[in-house]
Amino acid sequence: MNGEPFANIGDTSWIRIPTLRSILQFLFIVVIWYGSDGASASYMFYPEALERFGSMNFNEVLLIVVAVGCIILFLLRRDVSFPASRLHIPVLIFFATLFVPWLRMSYNEGTFRIPYEMHRALGFFIAYLVSFVLFKPSESKKLYIFVLIIGVAKGVEACISYFLQPSAESTWAALAEWRDGLVLGMLLISWLAIFCFRNEISKRNYMIVTLGFIITSAGFIVSIRRSFIYALPLAGLSLLYGLDKKHKRRLLQAFALMIIVAAGCIFLINPTRFLTRLAVVGNPLEEWSAAYRIYEYKNVLLTIADSPWFGYPMGVPWKIHTLFPLGGILSPLAAHDMYLNILLRNGAVGFVILIYFVIATWRSILYCIRNAGTGFEKICASSLAGWWTMFLVSAFTAPLLTVTRSAVVGGVIIAQLGLLEGLLIQSQMRNQLSSELSATLQ
Repeated sequence: MNGEPFANIGDTSWIRIPTLRSILQFLFIVVIWYGSDGASASYMFYPEALERFGSMNFNEVLLIVVAVGCIILFLLRRDVSFPASRLHIPVLIFFATLFVPWLRMSYNEGTFRIPYEMHRALGFFIAYLVSFVLFKPSESKKLYIFVLIIGVAKGVEACISYFLQPSAESTWAALAEWRDGLVLGMLLISWLAIFCFRNEISKRNYMIVTLGFIITSAGFIVSIRRSFIYALPLAGLSLLYGLDKKHKRRLLQAFALMIIVAAGCIFLINPTRFLTRLAVVGNPLEEWSAAYRIYEYKNVLLTIADSPWFGYPMGVPWKIHTLFPLGGILSPLAAHDMYLNILLRNGAVGFVILIYFVIATWRSILYCIRNAGTGFEKICASSLAGWWTMFLVSAFTAPLLTVTRSAVVGGVIIAQLGLLEGLLIQSQMRNQLSSELSATLQ
């Protein structure tokens, strides 16, 4: 009987489990990729009906589906385990910090409800956990490639949107979503890392990534997301750490090529619109969006000054202290600055925990850079340094943790870091055991 092909037909786990896991991986990639801001030209590609499921959007509903699927996968398989990483405890402490203002709100109101601020913060933590269930450390390369594919897809989307509506006065850009600017910038950073270590990969793969880089560069330019354009140089410079002279020269060459490609895209598309939108930073009062941030900084900081240590519960709006309020307040609950939002909801205590979390992430990044051995490990470690720098710098002018889609990408960045660190720790332990065994046998 054992030789018959259907002898073990009762045990179908070998069919169901990989299929469920693959489906969940696909749905999770859709969560990272799907959707666009209403101010984007690309908004026409997405059904408006999917933007609201009660108080949630499509990405949030699908993320819950993926999370439930991961719980089922865990219960069925029971071999899902988190890799060794120094990030788990800092991430848990940081999430608990974001959770406290919600508990304070629930206590003050005497009711149970989940406000926008809470389920958007949940996006970061759920994305982090889901990534570890769906991808093992040995599959960190798969997740990295998925992120690159999403970046190129967004670049294509931006280019198509722009050429369909090149002069749309009602839109700021081809892609106005903060998540989109972040993902496009991450692809460009990855290309810098790949250019530095191009000898570590096949020429065919390098050419494919370079083609994606050119497309994404055009998409990045027509999207004109200033937060990420200004963050890109600093993110690129963060790749210098751990490089020898040869690879540092390559990085500078990559920067030069990137500037040439970007300049070509700017002048082929619309230099006036692009340069005008960047130049307004020198005089923010010339544009409502930039002027609003100055107004926001003053009012939010004065609100924080009234409760500096622990901030305010969720649901409490920041106060207007200026004599002449600026019309059309976008959101009195969240500022266009991740750090301001942490201070608003968690005060100085929460900000100290944020610093602890950031230090922990950089400690893991530096560990990965120092211990990377293979071509992928070197590329991924350098890319992560750039990705995380871009996230942290752009967060000064973008509320990346209070918008679900960008919060999910933030969770994926930290999960990718944890997976790579887990892979390197496993490799280090194997080498150590091998050395000890060899010494014993001798």
